[in-house]
Amino acid sequence: MTRLLVVSRSAALAQRLRDVHEVVEHPVEHVGELSGTDPGDVLVLDLGDPDAALRALESVRARGSRAPALIVSGYQPAWANLVERDLPGVIVIPLPVTRQALLSGIQQLSGTAQPSDAAQPSDAAQPSDGERPAGEPEVMVAAAPAADATVTAAAAPA
Repeated sequence: MTRLLVVSRSAALAQRLRDVHEVVEHPVEHVGELSGTDPGDVLVLDLGDPDAALRALESVRARGSRAPALIVSGYQPAWANLVERDLPGVIVIPLPVTRQALLSGIQQLSGTAQPSDAAQPSDAAQPSDGERPAGEPEVMVAAAPAADATVTAAAAPA
C-alpha cells in the first residue's frame, strides 16, 4: 500500500484510490503551503492548470521533497508544453482519467506491485473536462522506469 498525498479539485479522485492506497488529502486552495515533509510516497496533483501543477511541484521540490509526482492533465493546449519538459520522477495522466491509469502510474512511480483488484467496473473512462478538441494532441505516458519517468505526446486520432 502506497501513501498518496492528493491535491485535487475533486474529492472523487481520492475516493477512486482510497480502497487500494493510503490517501492523505491536502486542500487545493493551500497548495502553496505544501512542504517537503508532507506525508506521501507519491504526490498526486490535479490542479486543472499545467503551470499551477509545475509551480506546486517545483515548490515542494525546493522544500526538500523527492517524492515522485503523478499529474492529472487536461486537454487544453497549454498541457502540450508540459510534454516538452523532461521531468524525472513525474508521470502525466491524460483525461479522461481511469482508475487503471491512476493505479498504473502510481505503481510505476512507487515501484510497488499493482493490487489484484485494480481492474474494476470503475475503470471506465470518467470525463471531467469534456471532449478533447479535434486535432489537439493527447498527452500520454511514456514507458520508462520510475526514476526516469517522462511524458510524450501522441497525435490525436483523426
